[in-house]
Amino acid sequence: MRGQQVLCFLALSLGGQPLAPACSVNFIPWQSQAVWPLSEEPMPLNTQLHVRIPIAASQALRRPKPPVAAPMLRGGLTQTFDEPVSVLAQSLTLQELTTTARVPTRWYATAGSQEAYFVLVPQAPLRPQTEYVVMMDSPSGRERLGTFRTGLAEDRTPPAWRGLKRARYVPAQDQWSDSCPSLPVHGPLIELAIHEATDEGQVRYAVWVAENGEALRYQDRPQAYLDPKDGLLRIGSLPRGADHVRIGVRATDVAGNLSPPGELELKLPPGGR
Repeated sequence: MRGQQVLCFLALSLGGQPLAPACSVNFIPWQSQAVWPLSEEPMPLNTQLHVRIPIAASQALRRPKPPVAAPMLRGGLTQTFDEPVSVLAQSLTLQELTTTARVPTRWYATAGSQEAYFVLVPQAPLRPQTEYVVMMDSPSGRERLGTFRTGLAEDRTPPAWRGLKRARYVPAQDQWSDSCPSLPVHGPLIELAIHEATDEGQVRYAVWVAENGEALRYQDRPQAYLDPKDGLLRIGSLPRGADHVRIGVRATDVAGNLSPPGELELKLPPGGR
């Protein structure tokens, strides 16, 4: 949800003791990561498509007309209608590659300060051994975001996952670091060390966050889907004013099957939020 994302962490452990600063680099050109999953391997017939569009890039998708009212939008299960989500959602379609037949989908979306994130859920199983493409419409024309092909069966088996190892708070980096002078600033983060999930296909991690004793609501859509880097998940957009947070994470596969949750509670340092 980023172009080039390079983070420098001066992390605090759960006990509040400072750890040595360390730099980590995670270069993600959004054009090559806009659609998940993409693989040479056949995908299950109940594959769900994750589409990530940076806010800066999505501005070009705003059509020169008033936004359509939320109830008129195609899809459903929508978590937010924050702009540019409501306009952008009309610009994403799933279709068969050879026949260009559109696949009816339900969709839900979230919007952050850096990106709009969509999950497209086909309303019926996809056709076996068929190539599909995610298309994006803009005033300048149609763009192919990614293609995949299906196999012969659906996937109803969730990933196997042993859960979370530990969490630690990462304070905001509000100025250039002497140890990592090329790294940009960032807000406060929570860094989660995880066990790696196993599945026949690709896996990412759905994240829920509750604050100050509130219960985690897994019946709601997750706040974020994250990919690990060096066995770590990094969560931004922390609740404002919270004394502590409870984090729930579930491994999810390309068909949307969810593992049992792993949960951790983390006390936030005063003035660090």
